[in-house]
Amino acid sequence: MENYNPDIQTYNENPSPEATKAAVMISRYCFWMCNWSSLKNFQNCFGPNLGEHFWNKIVHKREVEGSLGGDLGFWFELSINNREKLMHYIIRSNYRGQ
Repeated sequence: MENYNPDIQTYNENPSPEATKAAVMISRYCFWMCNWSSLKNFQNCFGPNLGEHFWNKIVHKREVEGSLGGDLGFWFELSINNREKLMHYIIRSNYRGQ
């Protein structure tokens, strides 16, 4: 384990506001994907053609990798612009569920 740092076990700093915001956004994305993701929502976010393309991609990834693995894999395949667009859509939906 080349990158293992035993000192991290004693890490006791409070997270920065940026780290806290990132953690909230990751949680919001994961919960939204589990509970609200749908073809309709993806078409509303990305437009009819790209939304359907992304939805088909998610469905396939979920079949191959399972729900969480598929959703996380999909996130990493998105461009930065499309990630921003999706996060903006999730925020605008006021979804805060868990």
